[in-house]
Amino acid sequence: WDCASGTCKPAGAGYYSVGDDTRAPCTAGRYCSTTLNTTGAGDGQCTAGYSCPAGSTSATGAGVCAANTYSIAGAATCTTCPTNSSTVGATAAAHTGLAACKGDAGYWNCATGTCQQAGAGYFSAAGDDTRTACGTGTYTSFTTASSCTGCNNLPANASSAVYAASSALVSNTCPYASATCISGYTWGGGACNQDCARPWGGV
Repeated sequence: WDCASGTCKPAGAGYYSVGDDTRAPCTAGRYCSTTLNTTGAGDGQCTAGYSCPAGSTSATGAGVCAANTYSIAGAATCTTCPTNSSTVGATAAAHTGLAACKGDAGYWNCATGTCQQAGAGYFSAAGDDTRTACGTGTYTSFTTASSCTGCNNLPANASSAVYAASSALVSNTCPYASATCISGYTWGGGACNQDCARPWGGV
């Protein structure tokens, strides 16, 4: 290009020229690492996880996407993660595609584009995009819990209890497998039952 000046010049890295004596930046989302590009497509798509404005000279464009944003291969700019999600890490891999957006505490399934609440009886830790049901001996009534609370409900006349298997409980009503009853009571049939009295005394 610029041949009218008396000396033709290479379009240069980041640019292309179609032979009309002008040059233009290579297309956003593409890169031109060589100096004699004849189309805006240049050398190919920019790599996922990077922002790639027009005129980029390498597949990594302007650098890794900023925190809580992501991109796909050939993207010109990085896209903000859905509400209630964040990226985890500073590498390009941690910013590649929508799947890079992990749910904040109490949220999951953000890879669909809309984060969902974990829901009562479930929890989701920050940086995870799955949810887990509260297990045996635990519960949560919150819809955006990052952990479950241990049950402390006891049968009547019991001093402690062993809880039976349960899942996704939403209140402090864990079922009992067994219990240690207070003096004068014995566990049986799912309850602490009063021991029989001996009206005649003795043993």
